[in-house]
Amino acid sequence: MQKAIIFRLTRVIEEYGLRTNNATLTGEAIPARKMADASLQSGLSELDRPNLIFAGTSIASGTWRAVVAATGMSTQFGRIAHLTQSIAEEPTPFQKELNQLSKVTAWIALGIGAFVVVIGYFSLNFPVKEVTLLALGIVVAVIPEGLTATLTLSLAAAVQRLAKRGVLAKKLSTVEKLGQVSVICTDKSGTLTQNQMTVRDIWVAQKRIKVTGVGYEPVGNFSPDPNGQAWEKDLLCLLEVASCCNNSRINHPSIEHPGWTSLGDQTEAALKVAAMKEGFLKKRSIAFCRVYMKFRLTHAASA
Repeated sequence: MQKAIIFRLTRVIEEYGLRTNNATLTGEAIPARKMADASLQSGLSELDRPNLIFAGTSIASGTWRAVVAATGMSTQFGRIAHLTQSIAEEPTPFQKELNQLSKVTAWIALGIGAFVVVIGYFSLNFPVKEVTLLALGIVVAVIPEGLTATLTLSLAAAVQRLAKRGVLAKKLSTVEKLGQVSVICTDKSGTLTQNQMTVRDIWVAQKRIKVTGVGYEPVGNFSPDPNGQAWEKDLLCLLEVASCCNNSRINHPSIEHPGWTSLGDQTEAALKVAAMKEGFLKKRSIAFCRVYMKFRLTHAASA
């Protein structure tokens, strides 16, 4: 087997140059080396064992053969999903303070209402019904019923301001937590970046050629334009090597993945995309069709 996306926990029994992309589990962008040798060292977790391939990861390079060791919720990916679903979300400090404020306000309102009942009934000789209605009205007026709605609208307005600056907040409570953050520590690859490599410069025949475009979308230009240049054949030869000596695969946009994606080693994917920008793969396909049609016509004529 070669390039694939793993949906089960598997145990490697045979491999050659096998490397896996464990970014979905560990966040590490560099492919991890996998071996078929038995892991006898004690104290290692499943993630540290070099002879296991985990669900949710992909094969970056190499050939391999493995047996299934676990499926579904028994895999590391399934355990992570179970943890995310079973852990209850604790109230934020803002919500705790709001609940405390509501309790204090309610007790104050009840105290004022009781004071009004006592004064109105015993001192002012108001009827019980009128005093009770007056006390209830004061209690309702003192309790800030619209406080929750007002704070929710304030957080929603803050989310809109963040959206204008390119920050997407899934929950309103995120705005409160973001206001309490002073330092953010995060992994760069795949978090702040798209975790995609791109060929930007090519050096061939003592010429430096700049390549435009970002990511795995095969759209870009070469500067200077190689068409008609003396070094055009050298560039095409280099792109042919980059495309043929390559085990990666470029996937077209789909419903699940709106953008261009790759399967395999990221460096090889970047080299293949560079060849696709020049249209080399398309030219090679046209040339193959011409040779095939010529062969069919020659075969038909000889028959």
